[in-house]
Order: sequence, then structure tokens, then C-alpha cells
Amino acid sequence: KSHLDNVEKDEEKNCFICSIPRTEFQKNKKDFQKHVKEEHSIWDYIRFIIHVKDHPQNEHNALEKYVYEQVKDEGNESIDFFPLHRAKSLPHYKYQDSATEEQSTQLQQASEEHRRQGLVVRHEVACQTEDIRHSVVSPIEDIREESPFEL
Repeated sequence: KSHLDNVEKDEEKNCFICSIPRTEFQKNKKDFQKHVKEEHSIWDYIRFIIHVKDHPQNEHNALEKYVYEQVKDEGNESIDFFPLHRAKSLPHYKYQDSATEEQSTQLQQASEEHRRQGLVVRHEVACQTEDIRHSVVSPIEDIREESPFEL
């Protein structure tokens, strides 16, 4: 019973078919209930699977053939044909699990640190270049000033 309760709670938070969270629909001002009832109706998927299994294989179209191959072995069915992390009503949705988000954050932080270090190095090089220029130009100017000839 607790497993069933967990499944029901999950269905309230995520689409069963695509696993996109309700919050994504809310953020994008899309109706989650409409999505799970019309766009990704679990009953439509079940009916389609039953149709594919009952329909003669030699009459299957390409989609039916593909789905049939996924579900033909009882107890060994696959849901690879489900549009995981995809929905027509959210065409720009990009799935990121917490590990991916963490990696993305770490990458951004490393990139920012690299940029800062680059600025420090650039400043140090500019200072050293100015010191070198001064150490080369200054003696030349001294020679010019002391020389009786016009240089």
C-alpha cells in the first residue's frame, strides 16, 4: 500500500509519461492537468499498447512496429518509446537532474575563477611589461640627454 501511495504522490508532482515536474508547467504557465489528461494520457498509452499487441503484426505501420518490439515480451517490456523529458507543450524544456545541475554550477564557478585568474595574470604581465619598457627606455633617454650629439 505504501508503494501505491508513493506512486500516487509522484503522479501528483510529475507526469507519469514524460516525468516532467508539475512545477515546470506552472513556471511556463501551462496547465499540468490538461497535459496529463490530453497530451500524455496514460490511458491513451495503455490503449495504444493493447492495440499494438492485438493488431496483426503484418499490418503494423512503422510506429506500431517500433512500439511492438518494445512491448512484445511479457515481463520484459520497455518504455523506451515514452517521450521521457519531452512534451509538446514545453518545447524548450531541458532536463537537468540534481547531479547535472551541481556539475553545471561547479563548471560555472570554475569558469569564473579561471576568468579572474586570467585578469590577474593579464594585470601582472602589463605591470612587468611596463617595468621592462621603463628599464630599457630610461637608460636610452639618459644616454640621449648626456650625448653631445643629436640622436
